[in-house]
Amino acid sequence: MERTSIEKINQKKIFTAIIELIQNIPEYYEIAYKNLPCYPDVYFKVDFNHNSLEVKTANKLKAKDVQKLSALFDAIFSLSKADLDVERSKAIREGKSLGLIMIRRMEKAKLDYSIQQIGEDHWLKN
Repeated sequence: MERTSIEKINQKKIFTAIIELIQNIPEYYEIAYKNLPCYPDVYFKVDFNHNSLEVKTANKLKAKDVQKLSALFDAIFSLSKADLDVERSKAIREGKSLGLIMIRRMEKAKLDYSIQQIGEDHWLKN
């Protein structure tokens, strides 16, 4: 494994955020596809590039969830730092996922996402 100069304190934050992302995908499948005999369609990759870490994920979405998830991502990405702290506290109280909020709160973190339709399937890509 290639060594990077990512600071120790940030390594823990990054690892925790990665775990959140990994957990979100099967949780979505357990809810969205609970009565269907299917396995998750998922892509997950971590790349170390000199002084940065790049995490790529993709998972299939149900068409009915696309609008709701787009609104969630747009809402999280439009929050100020102070509003992110409020949302973090609210998510903790309500037992909701902290992954997106954790990534947005990291210094120098960048998260790009898109929801694309490929054939009849919709895909969330980070």
